[in-house]
Amino acid sequence: MGAAVKGVVNPVLSGADILAIDDRSDLKKVYVPEWKTDVYLRVLSGVERDRFELALNDGLTGKAKPNVRAFLAVMCLCDESGKRLFKDSDAEALGEKNAVALDRVFSVAKELNVLDDEDVERIEKN
Repeated sequence: MGAAVKGVVNPVLSGADILAIDDRSDLKKVYVPEWKTDVYLRVLSGVERDRFELALNDGLTGKAKPNVRAFLAVMCLCDESGKRLFKDSDAEALGEKNAVALDRVFSVAKELNVLDDEDVERIEKN
């Protein structure tokens, strides 16, 4: 049963209805002065979020992998239609770019994907 809001009952959706919802179309445009350009960032899918979390932790050693900022950036940077600009394997090369620019992109990507510092620390420790 849906929750009442000002006398209106929200519909209960079917699985097909939920799958049909375009819930990843919102992009965030960010100016990166170090690159002298605007970039777009997108929300991760559930599968991508899991891949991000798993990639931060090496299951064999239990130690966090480096390059967190670049890895999230390659997963979130996109063109104006939402198509990714990079493959996961591009994280190492992107990690060689300006740290201030990467931190700027990383901060917005964290906010957009509702990742806070505690989430990142928890992921890195697991």
